[in-house]
Amino acid sequence: MTEPKRLLIVEDDAPSALLLSQILKKFGYVVFDPIDSGEKAIQVSCELNPDLILMDITLKGDIDGITAAQRIHEKCGIPFIYTTVSTDDRTIMRARESMPYGYILKPYEKNMIYATVEMALYKHDMERRLREAEERNHTILSSLPDTVFYVTKEGGFLNDVERQAAAHLWTEKVAAKAQTLVATALMERKTAIFDYALVRQGKAVYYEARIIPTSASQALVIVRDVTSRKIVKEKHASHQKELEAQVADRTRELTEANRSMEREVGLRKKIEQSLKIFGHAIEQNPNLVVILDRDGNVEYVNSAFAELSGYGRNEVVATNVGKPGNPIVQEPEVWKRMVNSKTWKGELYSLKKDGELYYVKASVSPITGEDGETSHFIITAEDITEAKRQKIALDQAKQILDSASQEFMNREMDWKEWKEKMLERNVSRTDKSLFKNIHNSFTQGAGFGTLVTLIDMMTSGAKKSEEGFLVDGQIIELIQNNVNLIKDAFKTFTSIDWIISNDFDLQKVSLMELYENVKVVISKVDEYSKFNNNRIIINDFNYRYKDLFVNLNKDYFSKALYEVLINAMKFSRRGSFITVFVNVSGKDAVISVINDPEKSEEGTVGIPVEYEKVVFEPFYRLTKFVHEQYNTLEFGLGLTLVEKIVNKHGGEVSARNIVDHSDTRRESQVKVNVSLSIPLADG
Repeated sequence: MTEPKRLLIVEDDAPSALLLSQILKKFGYVVFDPIDSGEKAIQVSCELNPDLILMDITLKGDIDGITAAQRIHEKCGIPFIYTTVSTDDRTIMRARESMPYGYILKPYEKNMIYATVEMALYKHDMERRLREAEERNHTILSSLPDTVFYVTKEGGFLNDVERQAAAHLWTEKVAAKAQTLVATALMERKTAIFDYALVRQGKAVYYEARIIPTSASQALVIVRDVTSRKIVKEKHASHQKELEAQVADRTRELTEANRSMEREVGLRKKIEQSLKIFGHAIEQNPNLVVILDRDGNVEYVNSAFAELSGYGRNEVVATNVGKPGNPIVQEPEVWKRMVNSKTWKGELYSLKKDGELYYVKASVSPITGEDGETSHFIITAEDITEAKRQKIALDQAKQILDSASQEFMNREMDWKEWKEKMLERNVSRTDKSLFKNIHNSFTQGAGFGTLVTLIDMMTSGAKKSEEGFLVDGQIIELIQNNVNLIKDAFKTFTSIDWIISNDFDLQKVSLMELYENVKVVISKVDEYSKFNNNRIIINDFNYRYKDLFVNLNKDYFSKALYEVLINAMKFSRRGSFITVFVNVSGKDAVISVINDPEKSEEGTVGIPVEYEKVVFEPFYRLTKFVHEQYNTLEFGLGLTLVEKIVNKHGGEVSARNIVDHSDTRRESQVKVNVSLSIPLADG
């Protein structure tokens, strides 16, 4: 039975040394008590004579791990591998020059430790065998009556040592004659025999040179004096064959040992490179990755998890996901279901470090060892928090919309009577507000009011000259810009007038096409969401409506919807959702735009009931504020244009408050619902 290998750990961090020692002992190695300094390691290494030293690069004291390992190897010939967390280029270069038998990166991973230690022991054993083979070969060759040396593919000596040993047998003329044969032997990887003669003291001496390829660029040459053999060739034939076989065997042994060592080194490099690539891929993965041991203890989390959760890795590693209060799986019962499933997939929720809730779509897979038993679990997860919030917002808006529908129907049935009462009570207030808004539209913001101011500035600031008046060029430029805005206003007047007086073409389109057209308009409006940090979300298309149609003018309807969405953005609370529903109600296709309104300067939220119809009148504005950043006219014409376009489609537009009672933990919230209804076309 093979005795267990004896290992020595040199590590100045006691917990790391203890952990490493325990891991090695579990794999059956004999481990000496750890040494905590390079000086002490140099003193005791030759006395203990371990089979392998695991040397920490960074040690306390004047001698670091690299220097200590070099001295021990030179003095005692003991192989070593490095344990380190350092990956800077200078340290790696110094470590590589010391010719270690491997590296173990911290934090420790037991399977990698075992593989690295076994690889180092195997390499050292192979090197020992190679040295023994070389010594045997040297003993054999030195006992032979031959001269042995190496030559290049041109036939010349490999170095001065070879030249001094064989220059008397392998002259320049001989090398020139043998060049072609040497090149052929290297190319064909076959041993070649070259016979030649030299004149010694007036007598011909015959030589036989065996050219044996050892690599693609050099060959081993064995030269023997065969003068006697030429005389007694028959007598020495059998002896020569035996020698050839012996030399060939030794050569193959050396070559195979060299190839085996090269394969081992290449394999180790591939393994190290694969581990680096694998680690980089996991670290850069945009999804969350968590690795746990079989008991649910966290061993690793990637950067994506740390960024989403706000927890540092040191705060998560070593926590147990099966216990309450962990930052990964909030419900221990869920973890039990995960580990009892071959592969678990589903949604998880957890809390960030700051207490904010987040959601992920996760899968849990077991990792089995060679014995078939589960050794680890890996959790991969995609952040779906935003999608979850949007779904919750859509569901909540749909619930509010459904609950408010009956109230709308009741109100519409009594609309005529209600309208008369409201007008009786508020006619003066409405007229006053309407004319006040016309005044605001023509005096505030860019356009008419600014133009009047600029003309006053130009008149008062112009300098008279012989040819007329000199005016500031900047004022002229501002006047031109405001004239362009006024022209745009006149275009809107003209457009509204044309829509009222004329019919435009309507095309029969499916509700799916209408839905896609709504999404296109949303994408155009979305560029303005940055001003108030709003998000526009839309419900999924209901495929029950795929065979329904409406008569639609896409260009005009897009203008109307665009104006409604811009209006919603102007008057929504910062950071709130604007939800859009494409639905069917009775015999109409309905596009509902729901937003959370800001409180007005008068303290009201949403649209006062008495103004629900008036908001579509020309020049009517609920607020005097100007929102120039939205690149739209502020003359109170937008909703008028919307109403005229929808009416030309045979439909209706309404703007109403709806009340959100969905969250019992807070007061009811008022939202505004602007609905565009278009009759369904005959199938």
